[in-house]
This record gives sequence, structure tokens and C-alpha cells, in this order.
Amino acid sequence: MTLYDLRIEHRTEPQGLDEKAPHFSWKITSEKQDVLQSAYAITVRHNGIIDWNTGKVQSDKSVLVEYEGEPLLPCTVYDVTVEAADNHGETASVKSTFETGLMHGFPNGKNFTGKWITHSLSPEETAPPVFSRFFNIDKKVTQARFYATALGIYECEINGKRLGGDYFAPGWTNYRKRLQYQTYAVDYPADLVWGENRIEFTVANGWYKGILHGGFPRPNHYGDRTALIAELH
Repeated sequence: MTLYDLRIEHRTEPQGLDEKAPHFSWKITSEKQDVLQSAYAITVRHNGIIDWNTGKVQSDKSVLVEYEGEPLLPCTVYDVTVEAADNHGETASVKSTFETGLMHGFPNGKNFTGKWITHSLSPEETAPPVFSRFFNIDKKVTQARFYATALGIYECEINGKRLGGDYFAPGWTNYRKRLQYQTYAVDYPADLVWGENRIEFTVANGWYKGILHGGFPRPNHYGDRTALIAELH
């Protein structure tokens, strides 16, 4: 028997997970016939500290098992181990990881220490504003994460290199009630470099301010000025 495809909240090794009680799913394969899971055990830990240990659970459930351990910490990497036994007495295990995001999200955005910024362009200006910032690195970087979102749609570059593979981020939501943000892994020295670095955001109107065709053929449906909030940890 082999366990594989361990997923956390439907994703493989997700980063920036904001779900306070994520769900775990895994698959079983075996060369034998009529194989059924008879029991499982899940262990979740960070920095060697066990946050949740189910012990042996007599169950055939392997889809969307909900986390019931200690409260998850923001911006933390967790290791997950799933062990299972089948009706033939065989056992197997599979491991994965997930990383939490800011955990409090929007609309209050209280875990963002940065503040919203906007531009002073004319409302008639059609070119998207570009926000940039220079900063220096003068010590070793072991890990870096970028958290960002916008009223509008954005793309980000660090030192001229596009960050992430998303398009039309942060996606269309009801901006009055909910706003998604993205988490990006930033590598050193591939993305960040010793000395001076430059971050550049281009923020377009998108669904927030742009003309929505179909049922809403007019601009400024949610607001009349794009804005950005982002921070590098």
C-alpha cells in the first residue's frame, strides 16, 4: 500500500493559507485487490512542536479531514504526516507542508503593517499608475515573503523580474465585502540581491474601476481610484 497526493485545503504544499481549520485529503494505491483504509493518524507540527496528533483513528475517511489542533500561527511553516492502515494489515505514510498567511485578512487587514497608497493622477488618465520603492539589503536573507493586494489588478516586479505567475491578481470579488491578497515566495539571491533593490507595482483599473461589460457597462462600479497595499517580510 502507498499513500500519495496529500493535499491541504485542496492544494499541494500551499503558501499563504488563511484557513484556520484546513482540511487534509490523501489517496491510497495498492497492488492488492479490495483494499480499504481501516485507520489513519495525522500529525501536524512546526519547529518540532506538535500542534495536532489525532492518534489512531478507526475510519476509512481520507477526504477533507478537518484540522482540530492548536490555533495556527501566522506566517508559519507546518509539517504534516499522514499514516494509514488498510484491511490487509499494511501501513504507509505520506508527508507534506503548508505555510500560513497573515491569518486575519480583509476588510480590516489588521495584520498588514503597511498602509494603503494611491496616486494623484487625473480621473481621466487611462495609463495605469506605477508605484516603486528602493531598499537595501545588508545582511543574509534566509527566507522572504511578499504579501500584496490592490483595488484594481496588479503586477509586481523585483529588480526587473516579474514576481509570481498570477494574472489579474487579486481577482474579482465584491470589493465592498471581501478582498483577496496573494503570498509570493521571494528567493535570495535569485530575486533579491545584496545592496540596492527595487520593487515596482503596476496597478490597472480591472474590475474595481474599469468598465464592466454585460450587466454593468460603466466604470467606477466599486470606486474611482485604484490603490495598493503590499509588504515584504
